[in-house]
Amino acid sequence: MVRLVADTAPSPGSRRPLDCRRRLREDDHIMDQERSWRPLTALPAAVAEAAEGVGLARETLQILRQADQYRIDDFALDRVIERFTLTTDELTHVFAKQGRRWRHEAPGTTEQAAAEQYRALVEDERALVTDILSLAGDLKNVTIERLHANSSPLDAETLLGDRLDDNN
Repeated sequence: MVRLVADTAPSPGSRRPLDCRRRLREDDHIMDQERSWRPLTALPAAVAEAAEGVGLARETLQILRQADQYRIDDFALDRVIERFTLTTDELTHVFAKQGRRWRHEAPGTTEQAAAEQYRALVEDERALVTDILSLAGDLKNVTIERLHANSSPLDAETLLGDRLDDNN
């Protein structure tokens, strides 16, 4: 697996521009050195955050399902795709691993149950985000901008009928 991480600033006088995204091979050793993992005491707050994430993903999916053809614009759709692509990466590579770490660290059944609840919520959100990205990809072909790009004055006359004649 690979993931994108922030690069360091170029040295003074260097002609190399700041590369804010460089590839880094993701294996457990490198991930553990880079990330400071949350302690087990943060688990209750993380469960609440994960539940909120599931709720927001459900809400977004509901909105996209209601977006009929030509009722959403490119900008909004691009923003959804950008945000949820990043969310997929975080859910897959960060939050899922945090859940596994907490499950192994959990000393008692209460903590183990909370860790499992967290992992289930992360998986639920990941599945919802997959659906969001799939639906957003389908909607890319039927945005408002696509309607305008494919329309002509004759199409407007057909759609509006006599209303165009009344304005002339």
